[in-house]
Amino acid sequence: MMGARTIIAALALLLGLASWPALAAASDPLPACTGKDLLAQLHQTDATAYDRIVTESHRYANGEGLLWKIESPGREPSYLFGTIHATDEEAIAFAQSMAKYIGQVHTVATELGEAMAPNLRWVIAAKAALRIIGNKADTASFLPSADDREKLAAVLRTMQMDPVSALHMPPWLLVSAFAVPPCEVERQRRDLVTVDQTIVNLGQERGAKIAALETIDEQLDALQTLDPAAAARQMVALARKPGLAEDMYATMLQLYHAQQIAVLFPVDEFMIDTSELDREADRVFNERILGKRNRVMVERAKPLIDAGPVFIAVGALHLVGGDGLVELLRASGYTLTRVQ
Repeated sequence: MMGARTIIAALALLLGLASWPALAAASDPLPACTGKDLLAQLHQTDATAYDRIVTESHRYANGEGLLWKIESPGREPSYLFGTIHATDEEAIAFAQSMAKYIGQVHTVATELGEAMAPNLRWVIAAKAALRIIGNKADTASFLPSADDREKLAAVLRTMQMDPVSALHMPPWLLVSAFAVPPCEVERQRRDLVTVDQTIVNLGQERGAKIAALETIDEQLDALQTLDPAAAARQMVALARKPGLAEDMYATMLQLYHAQQIAVLFPVDEFMIDTSELDREADRVFNERILGKRNRVMVERAKPLIDAGPVFIAVGALHLVGGDGLVELLRASGYTLTRVQ
């Protein structure tokens, strides 16, 4: 059974707080995000490796573009938009440019609807905390090396988290903290709006109904299917290279700005120093779990499109590939065209 400190740490992590006493004042300057675009750097230092990544990304259908028009005979067009859960100013500005399309629809549908609003984060955190009570798959048990445990502990301290409690969280929960650099964690702590919430806000301002394509429990179910050993090894790979998480985040943002979403898949594989076993586990997770969630979301999106028009906004990776939302909607009889 997990102790109360671990449960509190888990709640804090999911709320984007990490440590209540250490919260910065709203008037304090936001920390600078200093990550480097690794793909741009690779283009300069190893053109062959860069070309290999770009070539690999071409395997994924609909790998470029963030906005798609959905059409079917006799209906007004609906739209499908790829988001990113970030407060980045350029991404927010692009999301705000969707106002002209959202103004044409009756419904705005996102993965969780209004559930990502700041006042509902407690619900998500509480549901997740309940799942880890009695969970014996704590992260520390997957870290046989004392050196690796200390490297992870050092990263956790930069997040203002207690390593003793945090390392007893299950890997499926803790790994999410390693995907977001401290600068972005701090921005979300201060309730800076994310791209997802920007879309919801635009819909509410224009009187649109807000709908959800998934439930909180369905998202947590998907997260819990992550291989705990693979998740722990991924955290170790990031912890062994200080600054890599920040660089990967900066790289992801640049690919989002460039609307080159499919490149994110091979970038993760080629730029994080993990074994082939880990890379295969990651591919299986992406293909099975993203695909499974996509099929659920498509079935819930179709009635909204038919009753439409609707503006659908989901994480950009959900658009890509043969089992992405673009292809699944086409297979359901809709015509999808990229809006440049």
